[in-house]
Amino acid sequence: MNHTLPTHPQLHWQENGQSRQARWRSEGGNPVPETVQVADDTLTANAAHRLVREHRAKVEADLKATLMAYDEGKRNGASREKLNKLQERIRADLDLVSTLSRAEQN
Repeated sequence: MNHTLPTHPQLHWQENGQSRQARWRSEGGNPVPETVQVADDTLTANAAHRLVREHRAKVEADLKATLMAYDEGKRNGASREKLNKLQERIRADLDLVSTLSRAEQN
């Protein structure tokens, strides 16, 4: 009998010269981020603002690609399941863009 444990997405980053990892969880179904910025009180406000702008630009590009995939799926008769998953990603990206926009204003 094969008892394999379920695999969960892992988030990886470097901190103080050491490799770290943690289980990734996202209520919105967002994928594991490609990069992680460890922040502490040495991160300037300007640097933090720049990081937020860069991340928002990436999320907006992903949102655009997902919207295009959704439109293409509708035109080509994609399954309801696939369209629902795309809609979930669209909602998650919209929520994240909204959150990042608010953070950028502060």
